[in-house]
Amino acid sequence: MSEPQLFIKARTNYYANPPSTWKRDADYWEKDTSTNLFYMSGNIGIGYANFNSGLIVNGNVGIGTSFALAQLDVSGNSYFKGNIGIGTSIPLVQLDVSGNSYFKGNIGIGTSLSLTQLDISGNVNVRGIIGDSFLDTAPYLVFDGTTTVRDIFISWMKYVTSYRYRSKFASSLIKTNTWWNTSSTVQVYDSLTYSTVTATGITSNSYQGGVLLPDGRVIFVPHNATTIGVFNPTTNIYSTISGAPGTGAYVGGVLLSDGRVIFIPSNGTTIGVFNPTTNAYSTFSTTLSANTAAYYGGVFIPDGRVILIPFNSTSIGIFNSSTNLYSSITMTPSPGNYAYVGGVLIPDGRIIFVPYNATSIGIFNPKTNVYSTITMSPTPGNDAYYGGVLLPDGRVLFVPHNATSIGIFDPKTDTFSINTSYVKPVNYAYVGGAILPDGRVVLVPHSATTIGIFNPITNNYNTISGAPGGGAYRGGIFIPDGRVVFVPTSVATVGIINVTHSLRPPPLELCYHPCFNKL
Repeated sequence: MSEPQLFIKARTNYYANPPSTWKRDADYWEKDTSTNLFYMSGNIGIGYANFNSGLIVNGNVGIGTSFALAQLDVSGNSYFKGNIGIGTSIPLVQLDVSGNSYFKGNIGIGTSLSLTQLDISGNVNVRGIIGDSFLDTAPYLVFDGTTTVRDIFISWMKYVTSYRYRSKFASSLIKTNTWWNTSSTVQVYDSLTYSTVTATGITSNSYQGGVLLPDGRVIFVPHNATTIGVFNPTTNIYSTISGAPGTGAYVGGVLLSDGRVIFIPSNGTTIGVFNPTTNAYSTFSTTLSANTAAYYGGVFIPDGRVILIPFNSTSIGIFNSSTNLYSSITMTPSPGNYAYVGGVLIPDGRIIFVPYNATSIGIFNPKTNVYSTITMSPTPGNDAYYGGVLLPDGRVLFVPHNATSIGIFDPKTDTFSINTSYVKPVNYAYVGGAILPDGRVVLVPHSATTIGIFNPITNNYNTISGAPGGGAYRGGIFIPDGRVVFVPTSVATVGIINVTHSLRPPPLELCYHPCFNKL
């Protein structure tokens, strides 16, 4: 090293052209004639009086720039040998980031020429969900009555039933107003076929309604049957579990958050319980009298209660899944006998009671425990609708039983309308419905020999032939492989709607959510 030209000693003193008698030691900065600056040992603090690391800077540092805009402002290329930690002092890989990241511009992985915001050259292995963040948040939102939660949930329903989602992010619509296409807006829907699986031993009104279990099986709710029906979609085999009381005991069921299934009491005096872990059936007591046809269907709501839909009862039934206790709330005014069949939980938190003989739509608000009604015009007549289905756009479809039209309820405006594309095939045509992977609704054939299909985008109704008629099915269950299972009531077959187009199965939430997994 050449003779030093600059010494800084004891942190405070500055010397230019120091005496030749000075000696170098660990307290000195040295600048030699080659413009290098040395500090022999110890720590350095810039803007700090107390410091315990090699170099501590209070303020911005510029590298390659004389005007540093941030704590570290680098102009030019950088090279790091070793791991870099951002938000962590112990980086485990070459770039270890703890916290959120924001990038303005394109990111290239495996390519130095990124043409999009994320450009990957090579294979990608993803564990989790690809897509917008609401895919794994929206279906778990608690319906609190706000329009924000309602609209997020509706957006999720629309997205996961779109062709873009079902075909692994292909374009959902052919773009219009382009140089090669000015008018065509073809929406691609799934091809549907109908088939059956043998279900020996079923007699008149054996089962009414079904529930999808956490293990993938489908439970058929016993009505006149003294067995619980079980359908295994993996093996396509129907079997039974003994112990049900028969005599019209139950109509409809719901899946609880702990995995149990609740059977809704109709002519029975108890609430039925099925435990899929043990395959055991048990009951909880009520204050109901026998053979009253009290309730038809139920809905599980976010506070853990099950709302029992009044058919002949003058009160709304309540089952508390935490205490296993039954209670009721009187309806004023009373809707009369044979009032409602089935209910639908909608994204604003209310429950819609589907009118059977009632002349108005029933509304129950769980936050206030208040029952109210909305007038229907035109009035659909007796035995009108049997069950309802939440549509991807947030409306509720009332399944036509003896009505001459499909009923539509719009919760955003609290208005009722009818769909005139429906052509009534026969009296007591359909019982229950289920959403399909592409957002359409299948109407479950009861006396009809055709399977109804309703498209909520076009608002058109059409049919698939081949159903047995004769009061065959009551209720349909949407299962994770995209099929819909028809619950046998008076026919010795399990009906199946097969989906033959979708490249991607529906999300599990669309099958298991309380909005859909019930009668």
